[in-house]
Amino acid sequence: DFVEEVKRLTGGEGVDVVGVRLHPLEQIRRKHSGRTVVTVSHGGVNRVALAHALDLDPRPIFRLGQAYACVNVIDYAGGESPVLVMNASLQPC
Repeated sequence: DFVEEVKRLTGGEGVDVVGVRLHPLEQIRRKHSGRTVVTVSHGGVNRVALAHALDLDPRPIFRLGQAYACVNVIDYAGGESPVLVMNASLQPC
């Protein structure tokens, strides 16, 4: 199945395991509701968080580009969670 294929291809965790890592992100979001919060994570967790915010099936998450040190902005205010910025790279001054 897909999860096993991801594990085989990446030599790491499957989407189901990475999804478990979203629990702390949800706790942070709830604890700091109404405030701006910055989290730092790797591309796999970022992709799962984006898929969750967009209400997408997490299995094709590798279709979501995530460059090294990219920035994603998800606005959790209100009942929706629009993705305002995805895979933005900051250029040095």
